[in-house]
Amino acid sequence: MKASRTETVTDKPLAKPIERLVWLDAARLGAMGLVALQHIITICDREPPKVLLGLDPGQIGVAIFFAISGLLAAQGQQGHAVRWLSKRLSRIYLPYWIAVTGVLSANYIVQYKPAPLSLVIAELAGVVGWTHRGDIVGVYFWFVSLLLFCYLLAAVVKLDRRVLPLLVVASIVWLWWDEGFAANTLAFLTGLSLGQLGKRPSPLLTVGVALAAAVLTFTVHPGFACVTIAGIAILSTAIPFSLPEHTEAVIAKLSELSYHFYLVHVPFYLAADKLFPNALLPVFLLGTTGAVIGAAVLYVMETYLRKGLASLYPSRRTVESV
Repeated sequence: MKASRTETVTDKPLAKPIERLVWLDAARLGAMGLVALQHIITICDREPPKVLLGLDPGQIGVAIFFAISGLLAAQGQQGHAVRWLSKRLSRIYLPYWIAVTGVLSANYIVQYKPAPLSLVIAELAGVVGWTHRGDIVGVYFWFVSLLLFCYLLAAVVKLDRRVLPLLVVASIVWLWWDEGFAANTLAFLTGLSLGQLGKRPSPLLTVGVALAAAVLTFTVHPGFACVTIAGIAILSTAIPFSLPEHTEAVIAKLSELSYHFYLVHVPFYLAADKLFPNALLPVFLLGTTGAVIGAAVLYVMETYLRKGLASLYPSRRTVESV
């Protein structure tokens, strides 16, 4: 009689880990800081300053986010668009669903804004930035709608790189209809285009793109400023020195949590402003503390949710042979 044996077989070889660039992680953290600063300033009823090329801190931070996302989206093999996109959607949607459910529930309790069923469905689908832009519960969730759109563009490029120039041209034309979304899409496509040359694009080429975009900002359309910001952010890949391994690990983990922080930070700053109306320092200290705790809780909830889903849909299959 043959003994029964069980062996675990993977569907495919384990992918080689993608090299992390600590200065990209640091740039993402800086971008989150700029966005948070912008929201603190506006929540406290102040006028945000124009920092560079007519952009305020929040606009600069968002452009950096999209540029880095585009650069990283360019990595990996061509042709695996569906697999790549499914992973990106998983990373975006799971924490987003947890956060948006909390925001919608709180809104239902306090009746802060009307939320018809169509709005709720659009928020959960992540398309509310396109369908209900003026009525979003959690206005800052527009970012997720545009990020999903940009990842869809990246998936198309992974199928056929020849469409990339067409997408760039279309986004430039789009500037005259929807500057905010188009400019950040251009920042994403800048990262995606430079990323075709590798994770460390030529610094000389990157500087050239940034300078050309700065000229176009003043001569053609102010939306090109986001391309300049994208180039500056991507130049961080050319920084020639590293940090101690432990420090890099901490920065990488904090960078990973920046998305979770983004998803929860505004409600905490709004709550802090209710306690200390228009007081910048107390709102910053109390709101940031709450947002950090909220981001950590969101991360833990996402982790357990992923573990639960993994147990229901294991990535490994058991093969029985007799």
